[in-house]
Amino acid sequence: MNWNYHINVLNTFATHRSDCVKQHIQDYFNLGAIHELTLDVEPAGCGTIQVNTIEIDDFSWQGEYFEGIPITLTAIPAPDINSANGRGHAAWSLKSP
Repeated sequence: MNWNYHINVLNTFATHRSDCVKQHIQDYFNLGAIHELTLDVEPAGCGTIQVNTIEIDDFSWQGEYFEGIPITLTAIPAPDINSANGRGHAAWSLKSP
């Protein structure tokens, strides 16, 4: 067999691996459906968002979470968001399936 064949086999494995792992975890622990969480801040640079233990600072951000497993969202305003000039505010917009 040639080099390209083996590279293609590895590429196929790597492409499908994360889906297989998620399905295995879902089946083993009898978890609910997987849902996509999309986060963004507006205006840009007004702060970050912490999801459980991960602080997100590169937006728009997407992650996948299992239904029925609680997540904690924390808004972390930029240091100058509540400065004396009165700029900025925090607002939440949550959508749930």
